Amino acid sequence: MMKKWKRILVSALAVTTAAASVSSMSAGAVAFYSTSLEPPKGYTELDDKSFLAGATNYSDAYTVYTDGKAESANLYIFEHYAFNNTGILVSDLDTFEKVYAENQAALGFGGYSKIQDSDKNWLISMCDEKNADGVNSKNPADFENKRDAVLKLTRDLQKAGVLLQSTYHAVCAMGAEGNYYNGIWVKNVEESEKDAVLRLARTVDSDAEVGLEYLMSAAESTQTSGEPVDLTAAYYTGDVDNDEAITSSDLYAVMQYLAWKGSGKEAVTLTTDGEAAEAAALDAADVNGDGKIDTTDMYMILKYCAEKGAGLTPSWTE
Repeated sequence: MMKKWKRILVSALAVTTAAASVSSMSAGAVAFYSTSLEPPKGYTELDDKSFLAGATNYSDAYTVYTDGKAESANLYIFEHYAFNNTGILVSDLDTFEKVYAENQAALGFGGYSKIQDSDKNWLISMCDEKNADGVNSKNPADFENKRDAVLKLTRDLQKAGVLLQSTYHAVCAMGAEGNYYNGIWVKNVEESEKDAVLRLARTVDSDAEVGLEYLMSAAESTQTSGEPVDLTAAYYTGDVDNDEAITSSDLYAVMQYLAWKGSGKEAVTLTTDGEAAEAAALDAADVNGDGKIDTTDMYMILKYCAEKGAGLTPSWTE
């Protein structure tokens, strides 16, 4: 039974993960979003995951939900939590690899995958799946935000003339949704597996007996946290005027923006350079990534400038 489950789950989820990992990844604003990834509507989380833990070989990086229906019960498995998801499309692989090597230390990714599309361009995908302790995790707090490091890579690829697209996603969970059909007798179920099989079966069918087999037909699904940000047009965190430095000019721009907003002035903007530049400036000014510009962001830029002026090495995460 265990081998059968592994064959079904691993093959289905491998397809899901591969399909999702090569799609365009988008970004949460500047920092990780604290918003939790919600289960599909109508689903509730299973308490007992011991059997699926063995089947998927994940200890804490997946969540299983059920819709609780007795017949053709649906399970939804978040099998693959990934952070700092980066999708880059380039026209020349050799140039990408050279630029990537120059940025590798700052990026801190374990590597990347590459797929050539029908237009002979290369889709590069990279992400963090394990935290600093080498453990699979679904907690954003376990991971360092690499948005600015990826943005630096993006700009270097732009300068090299090979970048076609670059998108980033702070938090992404890729899962599989499937129908489980009961009624097929399972042969050679090991004694040690019977209790786990029965517990799982009865969470979705109270009348299930050991010996029923649940087959999953999986469909790709992706849940994300945060709004899309196109890194080809993005500014560095806090760099509101896009001069590649965090200075008093950026602080002044945010202070003036908040003062005008507070006075009730209409159509307040951070820049007069058009909609695209305004969107990038607002994204950069939202230092803590909570989707709004407020005094917290102003304070963080002020603190950054003060520490830099004092000869320290400022960071948005401290």
